[in-house]
Amino acid sequence: MINRLFLLLSFFSTVAAQSLYDVISSNPDLTVLTRLVDSSGLANTLDSATLGTLFAPSDQAFANLQMVNPKLFNALLTSEWTLHVQEILGAHFVDGVALASADATDGGSVITATNDTFAVAVSSGTISLSPSVILGSATVIQADLNATNGLVHILDDILAASFLSLGAFEFLESVNSTFVELAEIAGLADYLRDSFGITIFAPNEDAFAAIDSATLEYLTSFHGIPALKQLLLYHVVYSVIPSFSIRSGRSKEKTAQGGFVEILNTFSGVTVDSASVLEADILVNNGIIHEIDEVLMPSSTAVAKGKGKGYAKGKGYAKGKGYAKGKGKGFRGGGKKGYTNYYKYYQPETFRVSNDHTTSAPSEDKFLDFGFGSALAKGKGKGYFPPRPDPLSKGKGTPPAPSKGWEYRNKGKGVASPVYNGKGKGYEAKGKGYYAKGKG
Repeated sequence: MINRLFLLLSFFSTVAAQSLYDVISSNPDLTVLTRLVDSSGLANTLDSATLGTLFAPSDQAFANLQMVNPKLFNALLTSEWTLHVQEILGAHFVDGVALASADATDGGSVITATNDTFAVAVSSGTISLSPSVILGSATVIQADLNATNGLVHILDDILAASFLSLGAFEFLESVNSTFVELAEIAGLADYLRDSFGITIFAPNEDAFAAIDSATLEYLTSFHGIPALKQLLLYHVVYSVIPSFSIRSGRSKEKTAQGGFVEILNTFSGVTVDSASVLEADILVNNGIIHEIDEVLMPSSTAVAKGKGKGYAKGKGYAKGKGYAKGKGKGFRGGGKKGYTNYYKYYQPETFRVSNDHTTSAPSEDKFLDFGFGSALAKGKGKGYFPPRPDPLSKGKGTPPAPSKGWEYRNKGKGVASPVYNGKGKGYEAKGKGYYAKGKG
């Protein structure tokens, strides 16, 4: 009899000695929560906490998340999302107090370890907290599980940590108007909203202010939008990179633009290319953001930290393939074709666009003034638009009816070279234009 009593007392002593971690890890309805606590390194925190209250989402709560948002659920089980898991779990823990269900008051609130505030509602003895992720309001389905260092209340939903309501684009809208404005111009707003599992190295407002006005003017122009898109995509990586995962020394990460950023992690901090990380690990529901102090310039695009004259000195359009004079393909620069041939050679159907766009067409005089005798028409490259096939090529076929729009304007002087009756030197001088040398 004495032995049985001793064993019974020992059993109750063991039960009473359970910590917060012991309570959840031994509960068959809290297996997913226990897995997340273990993987995020918070087991010891719950085990050794002096006093606290844990609101514990049930396995069914996580099953609902998996059904509604499988990408997020699966991501939370990976090491790359450890900081997100820690933030979610922190939003379910109240430090320093054991909140019993009997003390809950309708209209009250609970402030958690992450400084998230949840409204408390009590109706007919049922306690709920809001906001929550799936149902909008999480109900306490089992209350007052005792631990040596606090209480556990099991919930039917996951409480909505503040970052869960913000995607990358929405967060940047609140803090970085220039990045968002440029993303909208480049057509990347929906991309930033819809992409999942990304890291953004986001230049702050001062970083954008440091870019010279000529470069920004070009990037936001019609012809600069492709370069702007490449520039912004160079700041995005298709994986979540929390700061703790960046190895010491140098490493590289492939960007959505296709190039690689070089990350240097030293005792003095982290740099991305030449930019310093000012604030790391800003959590959003589709990834992570690191604030940097410079705009990153991909070397493979026309907009790069410049050498030479370029579009704008210092940080302008890159030399060699730039906007200004050159022998490369250029922006519009190639050969003696000039701007006018683009306007005349391609038919009006080319300019028909959808209803949500507006095309501003310069006058013929403006094309003539701009197309010849300027830096854009003096190059020797292939030009921005290659010639389309035509029976006049190589001196064969029948020429079109005489028209000023089809005539070669020699070096901006408007001198027509005949291409009829087998006379002349072809459509353009010396066979370097649209048509090579030939006899009518």
